[in-house]
Amino acid sequence: MKTKNIIAAGIILATLVSCDTYYHVNSTISKDGSMSREIYAKADSSDMVNGKWDSVYLFDTEGWVIDRMDSAARYSTYDGNEYSLNVKASRNYGKINGKLVSASNDVPFLENILAPKETVKKKFGWFYTYYTYEAIYTQIKPNLPVPIGKYLTEEEQKIWFDDWDKSPENMNGAEIYIRMANIQEKFTQWINNCQFAISLNIIAELDSTVCQNQYSKLIKEEGDLLFKSIPHLLSNKDDYSTESVCKAFDKYFKTDCFSKLYEENNVIIDKYEESEYKIFDIALYHQKHTMNMPGKIYSSNVTITDSNKAEWNVDAYRLLNNDKTVILKSKTINYWAFIVTLAILLIPAILIKGKKNKEK
Repeated sequence: MKTKNIIAAGIILATLVSCDTYYHVNSTISKDGSMSREIYAKADSSDMVNGKWDSVYLFDTEGWVIDRMDSAARYSTYDGNEYSLNVKASRNYGKINGKLVSASNDVPFLENILAPKETVKKKFGWFYTYYTYEAIYTQIKPNLPVPIGKYLTEEEQKIWFDDWDKSPENMNGAEIYIRMANIQEKFTQWINNCQFAISLNIIAELDSTVCQNQYSKLIKEEGDLLFKSIPHLLSNKDDYSTESVCKAFDKYFKTDCFSKLYEENNVIIDKYEESEYKIFDIALYHQKHTMNMPGKIYSSNVTITDSNKAEWNVDAYRLLNNDKTVILKSKTINYWAFIVTLAILLIPAILIKGKKNKEK
């Protein structure tokens, strides 16, 4: 990933635009407690490896049946975008208790989105059989140089990252817009500060070879001051890549050594940035889930779209503040139990009535 792509990933994280890799997961739990699952994705011929479409999925596909569909399935996402998905991976699970897939290690924290801990429990009652589905998505805790608490309060983090079904503090639309715009500005500043801190560390490390240690101590000690002082010196807004910061430092310190530092070490810097910014790649992945439960859903902490169907979304933003737990409960009617119960209640009465008739 080159610098411009690295920064683009950061901007994507900051502005919450649409995801790059989108999966739609459609699951159906049967009455025996087993589950069938289909995962839809988008692919073209460049995604095919050795005549297979496996590479479009960033998890171990052993045991999955993967097919290219004749016509694309179209799905709308929470951000208003519509995706045409043309590859389907499917398989059945007899028992659900744990992580069902193993995600690729190429993207940090990808397993948090793709591989929740899932359980399905079936409990027999006389008139009803009860089913409980639970999925636990583990919180993403990125090791970034600036803590998010420096910019967002706990309340603001909750509003920005967590799901909520009603407006905070009973605000109207205009008030919500103003509040969210303020939070987004702080969130963007956090991302920019993280990028700046990474660039600062690179420059400080390389300063000794180019600038004879003139600035390394100074820029480490005055990091926050410099972050607030150089925005107007950047060639592009929100571009805190090492190259951009070096050019800004030349103007700020009235020197040319930082540009020389970058020119002489650009290959090393690009590799370092690629490693450091890889953590932002998780912002490009999103899953939408549809779960079909046996019978009728009577309890849910996600959106119920039909009597037996629920939907929810999972991405990096929803996992930055807390674990995300999805719980669905449904029940099926045991019609035979009503018949048996009725028979148990009626047969003695019939027998007693028959006995009385004989006695007459």
